[in-house]
Amino acid sequence: MQPQSQNKDAAKSAPADLAAEKLHIPVAQKTKVPHPVTAGGRASEPAAVVLASDLLRWIIPKVGKFPRTVRYGLGSRIEMAHMDVLEELLHAQYARGGDRARSLDIANRRLQVARHLVRIAREMNLLSERATVFVAGLQVDLGNQVGAWRKVSAATANYSAISATPPI
Repeated sequence: MQPQSQNKDAAKSAPADLAAEKLHIPVAQKTKVPHPVTAGGRASEPAAVVLASDLLRWIIPKVGKFPRTVRYGLGSRIEMAHMDVLEELLHAQYARGGDRARSLDIANRRLQVARHLVRIAREMNLLSERATVFVAGLQVDLGNQVGAWRKVSAATANYSAISATPPI
């Protein structure tokens, strides 16, 4: 008798499996955040924007594991600091001239605040040493990207200002 009931259960689940295949419903899998260097498909965005969004996607689940007593204080501030960096980088992406330089300076200052907040989280043993080293490396890379972007945009602004002056 048991083999028949197992066959009935298998027969009931088979149409559901076929329907899922026809609808192309993806199977829930644990996804891994791609490393910023290997992240593909975002070539039109500046490297700093890609790196900031990757950093934010990495930090949010980590902060979600903080104890409730600090999750909504320090954890929220860490998330918001990184979101502010991304927001300023997006402003810089579409700004020109002095506005771009201001946005990049603001992003750099907010990144510095985020670094200090992560350091505080480590001192409170909310982040492991390995996680802190990883996020610090991403933050340093992001700071280097922002600095390079600032330098290039200042050079192009100077070049366009020189070329825009009429000859005497």
